[in-house]
Amino acid sequence: MGKFGDVLQTLSAMPTPHRLDVLAAVAGAAIDASVSARGGNTASAKGVDMRAIDAIVGSIDADEMRQQLACQFDAEAYFTAATKAHAIAALVEIHGRNTCISPKKGDIAGLAAIEAKKHGWLPPELRTVHYDGPGAAKPKAKKTTRRKAAAEPVLQAAE
Repeated sequence: MGKFGDVLQTLSAMPTPHRLDVLAAVAGAAIDASVSARGGNTASAKGVDMRAIDAIVGSIDADEMRQQLACQFDAEAYFTAATKAHAIAALVEIHGRNTCISPKKGDIAGLAAIEAKKHGWLPPELRTVHYDGPGAAKPKAKKTTRRKAAAEPVLQAAE
């Protein structure tokens, strides 16, 4: 029957939940939304519609996504490989300042790893629309004109 026919026959015999697992794995392998070390998005450079990627990521349960990202992020390995400046930047993002008194990269990296896990910090490359940890993008405040602001108490009283 040939390779494709054999695979299709095997898939057809599987229960639907297993077929969906295979479909998710194949779709996941086909999507390249990786971020290059320079911070550029390689997916958009390859012509991938980032809105589609964002829509896929956005459809994932927010609590599950946060939990999985927190579990999968290896802060120790990340900060061991990162520069001293990256570790300091993470501490500043977490606490508003560098909280490590040691000038040694190893000490700063160690503290950054501990604090990242403790506060749910993730590097920008791993942040999705679900990320609400230190450094998360804050929702933009709605602009209110003076006229609109003056009318709000009147409108609320009328309700």
